Amino acid sequence: MDPYTKLSDESIKYNKKILTDIFEYQNFNLSKLRILDIGSGSGGWTIASAIIAKKGYLYGIEPSDSMLKDARNNKKIFIPKLNNIKFFKGNGINLHFKNENQFDVILYMKSLHNMNKQ
Repeated sequence: MDPYTKLSDESIKYNKKILTDIFEYQNFNLSKLRILDIGSGSGGWTIASAIIAKKGYLYGIEPSDSMLKDARNNKKIFIPKLNNIKFFKGNGINLHFKNENQFDVILYMKSLHNMNKQ
């Protein structure tokens, strides 16, 4: 795993704090959030979201095979017992979901600058 994509307890804690503040400000039911993370990278924001929304469901979408592999490995390390998170290969341009309103939150953290590369 590339050192850039290796997560730490501190990074997960930092992401969780930021997301909790945002979600609580919006008065979301934290236990049932439905979240899509576009450009999920190594999974840091998606994993932090899964910890917050333990009964919700989360999808991380990532175009890079190596980052997708890192995200799946990080999930096994940080939240091995949570089954509410899945990572898929894809991008933010061609989303194929049956219901466009099925997500409460769509994250686009630290990946907007890569849109022209997709």
